[in-house]
Amino acid sequence: MFFLRSTAYTISTRFISFHGRCLSKFAPVVTKMTEMKVREGSAEVKLPDSVFYNPVQEFNRDITIAVIRNFLKLHLCEFIDKGMKIAASKNASPEPTTYVGISILEALAASGLRSVRFANEIPLVCKITANDVDPEATKLISENAQRNHVSALVQPTCSDAVSLMLNSTSYADRFPNPFSCVFKRVNHIVFIFDVSFNVVDIDPYGTASPFLDSAVQCLYDGGLLCVTSTDMAVLCGATPGTAYGKYGGVAIKMTAQHEQGLRLLLYAIQQAASRHGKVIEPLLSLSIDFYARVFVRVRSSPRGVKHVAAKMALVYSCTGCHVSAHNKIKEQFQCALIYSNIFKHKVMNLDVRPLLSLLKSGREIPKLRQRLA
Repeated sequence: MFFLRSTAYTISTRFISFHGRCLSKFAPVVTKMTEMKVREGSAEVKLPDSVFYNPVQEFNRDITIAVIRNFLKLHLCEFIDKGMKIAASKNASPEPTTYVGISILEALAASGLRSVRFANEIPLVCKITANDVDPEATKLISENAQRNHVSALVQPTCSDAVSLMLNSTSYADRFPNPFSCVFKRVNHIVFIFDVSFNVVDIDPYGTASPFLDSAVQCLYDGGLLCVTSTDMAVLCGATPGTAYGKYGGVAIKMTAQHEQGLRLLLYAIQQAASRHGKVIEPLLSLSIDFYARVFVRVRSSPRGVKHVAAKMALVYSCTGCHVSAHNKIKEQFQCALIYSNIFKHKVMNLDVRPLLSLLKSGREIPKLRQRLA
């Protein structure tokens, strides 16, 4: 209980102001939001102070546009080859098929700068979906698209990235043709549904592992997946336990730690694809500054999944001289040779306990420990 005199003094706190016998709340402080104009490539956008803009990632966006432009050439050539095969077959349709272009998904769009650049700098794009979970960011994407006159191509959506990609998964499985759309007629009005995507771009803050499983499912067969992971310290072996939890492999500190980080990220993408009968084809892998950036094509190949194990390996690295040896998971008959080489290395380095395993396996690690004891 407060006892206040009727004198003209004021007691102010952060929330309440007492003046004499009057009790009143502070009026909300109105701050004027300032905007920053950013010009990058052929796009010019306005960003509020609350939106984080990283100019270091400009190279990331530049290289992504270059890769997608080259992927578009491959996609068009495959479309022409497929059309020629259909025309030469007995089931050729009398009406020619028209190339409609590629559809792109930016799952974590933020301000939409990347999507605007896609619309301005990449030809033959039929649709760009710029998604963000924040309604304010979705509004900003729409404004930037209108400012750059690309509203017809850039379609902002407000949804969780994983939910959006999973909602496209059933359509991708039902309509596996990457060169067609689904048409639905309701009351003599034709609605066009882009049932899936030819290109999916994932550029999160931190690890990309939560998005990999849904991303490989929402792509058309042969689609392009662009993945960024900014937790380069984890991929380079700063915290091996965290790397195992996020990527399924133990990252250790070694001389080629950046290459190890890229291979571990590719391993995580392949593991996500293998669960759905798909394989990846790495096109370009980059380790830049504080992040890793990889570009892979995802293809449906249940037969190819059977041979994925031949491309995975256990890597052993000496903590003293950093000599490394690897053993492919599928070629288990080489284990004796690997153990022999490890034993010789143990004799040459008597004062060093030599090896750490990058990817652990069930039965071989106890045998290895017995050999090194």
